[in-house]
Amino acid sequence: MKLRITSLPLMAVMAFYSVATLAQSSTSTSVYPPLSLKGQTVLLDAGYMADLHNAGHNWLEFSASYGYRFNNYFFLGGGVGAHPFLHTHDGWIQLNIPLYSHFRVNFTSRKITPFIDTKLGVVIGDIPGLYLAQSLGVRYGLTRKMALSARLELSTQGGIATNKAEGDYNWSDKCYDTRTGLGVKVGFEF
Repeated sequence: MKLRITSLPLMAVMAFYSVATLAQSSTSTSVYPPLSLKGQTVLLDAGYMADLHNAGHNWLEFSASYGYRFNNYFFLGGGVGAHPFLHTHDGWIQLNIPLYSHFRVNFTSRKITPFIDTKLGVVIGDIPGLYLAQSLGVRYGLTRKMALSARLELSTQGGIATNKAEGDYNWSDKCYDTRTGLGVKVGFEF
């Protein structure tokens, strides 16, 4: 009789454990798989940058990056952009084309997640030199592989010495043309 009284709680725990295990295995099948962002990804961005040095030298930015998302957190790729500068005081336009490596880190794996984003490369065009863009933003997942994003970005480009006058090779006439801007960007990824 003593054996039955002590084994009754043990049998109840075993029964509860087997029912819980059966219920868990039936809900963790492929009906509700965990969302994974792993795989090839394309990021498209557009934004407006305000020049921090010259008020009349603001510019637009359009870029496309292609790369691989290793999991829900890390993206590594490369891209190209088009940055037209419209000089409002005299109406002329410069065009820069950055070629860059692109690294992004999501802070969580939720539908709405903050992220940091870094682009590092070179610029060809009217203001050649280095390109660095760092941003902090929010990603809003639409589907498993599609998302919208909005971010605040600090961008620096240029820095190679150019002649002030065409054909003038006097070293004292060299100048370094650099654009540093703060702006907002929106993006779409798939």
